[in-house]
Amino acid sequence: MYAKLKNVAISGIVVCTGNKPIDVYNFFSTDVEAKKTISITGISSLKHVKDDITASDLGVRASEVLLDCQNLSKEELDAVIFVSQTPDYKIPMTSFIIQNKLGLSKHTYCLDIPVGCSGYIYGLYTSSLLINTGSCRKVLLISGDTISKLINKKYKSLISLFGDAVAATLIEYRKDGFISFMFESDGSKFDKIIVPAGGFRYPTCDKSKVVYTDEFGNSRTDEDLFMDGMDILQFAISSVPRLISKHLLKEQKAIQDINYFLLHQANKFIIELICKKMKLKKEQVPIVLDGYGNTGSASIPLVVSASDIDFTDKTVLMCGFGVGLSVASAITKIDSIVTINPFAYDR
Repeated sequence: MYAKLKNVAISGIVVCTGNKPIDVYNFFSTDVEAKKTISITGISSLKHVKDDITASDLGVRASEVLLDCQNLSKEELDAVIFVSQTPDYKIPMTSFIIQNKLGLSKHTYCLDIPVGCSGYIYGLYTSSLLINTGSCRKVLLISGDTISKLINKKYKSLISLFGDAVAATLIEYRKDGFISFMFESDGSKFDKIIVPAGGFRYPTCDKSKVVYTDEFGNSRTDEDLFMDGMDILQFAISSVPRLISKHLLKEQKAIQDINYFLLHQANKFIIELICKKMKLKKEQVPIVLDGYGNTGSASIPLVVSASDIDFTDKTVLMCGFGVGLSVASAITKIDSIVTINPFAYDR
């Protein structure tokens, strides 16, 4: 699917991370194993949340700082979109809880979108639609997860990869602004990144709590996150270049017309393979994995927040890919944007 929406722009991004520093070396029994993993992922440390902190806590804190940075009153926000796979509850939507915690108007439109790695683009599209219809002028997009809560602590290949972070992004009406989008989905591979048990297809039970250990020493239950790393790798290096190429063609742009490619920070190896396949210059593709890890739908805004790049008057292509399986991209020109360095949750 392709869409181009006018009169919309990203004007601010703030990212709040977990408050529990994690040294990746601690997950491996030998120095050799640790160094090999780190060379592939590009992650020697990351941040998780403490047990009593949720994604909405990080999102509310990031939003408070964003509103302060933008000098916005709460009455100016028309909608809250919460993109996350780690909600506070199954019912109700967490966006309702966020609306209340932020003290927003009761007229605020609230929506949860349970999408992971490509979720930032989904949230950006939904926010832009609300503005494009004329029903909203300013939308608060909150995206990210406390994904560590879904990972078995003995599943070392995942616990050493994923970090906790949530981004708050302000999308607003701006004359002459635009964002174009491209989406692809392959639901036949839905089980390649999955928490098998806990939903209504496979409720939690005695069977879902049985611990499995694979040939690499990774242990998990069916209530924990599972990822087929090789299948995700193949999906990423085939689907991402194809979608980006189609999107550029639709916009009648060449690679050199894009100042920066803001790719989902899956891991260093995948990003470098995509760059090699597309012949992207290293300086076009910022990587901010170390210290944060793979932060799901927070990873693209994290690139903006954590990199030392001035994005003013720059054309960027953002691309998220993974769970679903899905891949989604957005192209926009950033006229100006308010952002600060990522900060750890401080309450």
